[in-house]
Amino acid sequence: ITLIKAKKVSYPSLIVAVVMVLSFFFAAPTFKYLGSHLSERLLVSQVEVSPTLAQTLQVGWLSTKANPFFGSGANNFNQAWLNYRPESVNLNPLWHLDFVYGKGIIPTYLTMFGPIGFALSILFLVSLVWLAVKALRVKEIDATSRFMILSSVVTVMYLWFFHIVYVPTQVLFLLTFVFTGVFYATLKQHNLF
Repeated sequence: ITLIKAKKVSYPSLIVAVVMVLSFFFAAPTFKYLGSHLSERLLVSQVEVSPTLAQTLQVGWLSTKANPFFGSGANNFNQAWLNYRPESVNLNPLWHLDFVYGKGIIPTYLTMFGPIGFALSILFLVSLVWLAVKALRVKEIDATSRFMILSSVVTVMYLWFFHIVYVPTQVLFLLTFVFTGVFYATLKQHNLF
């Protein structure tokens, strides 16, 4: 199955593409070295710690027992963490840390918004995947439209997957909603939604 009809590629654009890919592979170790060297010289270190997915879901489950429908409330994961964290956390050196979010923003929704908010989040993600599969199965579409649909599907799926496994910054959160809007607009433009 070809998504875009093959066209003849000019040599200058092929050379630029190859140089870009090779420079990425050769420059990445240099950037890593420079970053570690600079942080050592400035005596700065960064350690990123978050609860595991199992701990996040355990806190969410225990929190929903106390607040069965709507959870502990928006931005109250830290209170739920203090009340329901596993005992094994109290025995390790990081026992004193308060976490504002668990492992990923979507799993944290179980604690903050309860089973109803979590189910609505999952329903939204399932409908997004369903629309993406439906859009990718359309065959009678021109190459430009196919490119727009494919690129918006890949971008949106990547960004929402990122929300499941990680807590994004505000910029990534904004980009996720912008590209979700682009995805829906692309589907609407081609009468797929």
